[in-house]
Parts: sequence; structure tokens; C-alpha cells
Amino acid sequence: AAQLADVETLIEGVTIHLTDRESERITEDYINVLKPPAPFLPLQSGLYSIYRDSNSTRLQSMLDNVVQIGRRKFFFPIGAYGFNKGLVVKNEKVQFVGVSNDIVNRHGSQLVYYGSGGFFTFGNKISPSQYGDNLYSGIQGTSFINIMLDHHGGDTLLNNESATAGNKYKAGSKAIVDYGGGNLTLESTTIQHFEYGVYLVQSDFNTWLNPTFLYN
Repeated sequence: AAQLADVETLIEGVTIHLTDRESERITEDYINVLKPPAPFLPLQSGLYSIYRDSNSTRLQSMLDNVVQIGRRKFFFPIGAYGFNKGLVVKNEKVQFVGVSNDIVNRHGSQLVYYGSGGFFTFGNKISPSQYGDNLYSGIQGTSFINIMLDHHGGDTLLNNESATAGNKYKAGSKAIVDYGGGNLTLESTTIQHFEYGVYLVQSDFNTWLNPTFLYN
């Protein structure tokens, strides 16, 4: 019992350290999703079903009003946030920033999707040019930093993986969708259990710094 208490204290200390270290980056130009400005309602941390619909609605409302809020950076403190519905990024230079993930110990900021189709979509779907050149109608400067995007409802085994629940992906799901040739930054971000981790159409200007893709 004493050893278990020591371990729990150590884990708590590590969590506090990570949160404090990351919070140093979070200035007044960030929206803390747990403490958003009025009149917006906070997200709920935890994977309980009662949170998933409200989290989707609340975050979409904030995303739709970044110009009015005057902030485009969303900070997700350590925790798991469940979502039933896909989210649409309609404005440029939106950033999603969390606390660094430890994939083994499950510490960090996790955004968990329970829906179908795209989780985060930005840009408008466009048809290829008849002349073969690129047409762009994308959203510029979308970033995911220190975030884990996970799909909770894997239902299809990967061909090269063992038949375990942990190695499944959700058929038809996409973690991030860019239809219009915007530019995407992934920095220390993990994407797992989606059929398509990143689904890009005519997208040429992307920066990926230490991304991790698992079971996609």
C-alpha cells in the first residue's frame, strides 16, 4: 500500500510538472477550453457519454467565433475530451495546443472521437481544374501541437496487425480533413484508430514535426 501511494504521488507530481511547464506557454491570446471567455461554456474532461454531445457543440461554437473572441489558439489541459460530432474549422490560423503526450502512460491532452466521417475538417471541397493546375480554397495555418487524436470505436482490423482491440480502426473515419489545399502543421501530435489519419486534397504546404500515426 505504501509503495502504491508513493507511485501515485510520483505520477501526480509528473502531471503537475507537465501542466505547469505547458501553462508557461499559455498566454492571454489562448482560449483555455475549461475556462473560456463568456458567454461560451467550458468543455467537460472525461469520456462519459453525457459530455460528448455538449463538448462538440461547445467547441464548435468557440471555433465559429474566434474572430469575435479575438483569439485563435485553443489550449486543452491534461485530460481526455470526448466528441460525438465532427468539428469544422472555418477561420485561418487556428491552433489546438495540449500538454505533451506520453503514449505509454496515457498522460497528456487527448481528443477522442466517437462519430463517423471527419473529426476536424477545414477548407471547402473543390473540383480539380480542367487545366491540371492547383486550385486552393483552403484554410491557412491550422496547427495541432502536443495533441492526441483518437477514435474510440475501432471496428476494422489492420491487415498487418494482430487481432486485438487495440489495433483496430474505425472504417470511414478521418482524423483531419483538408479538402481545399490549406496548410496543416502537426507538431508532436499522435493520431490513432482512424481509417485515414490525415486526408488531404490538393494540399501542398504542410509541416509535420514529430507526428505519430498508429493503427490508421
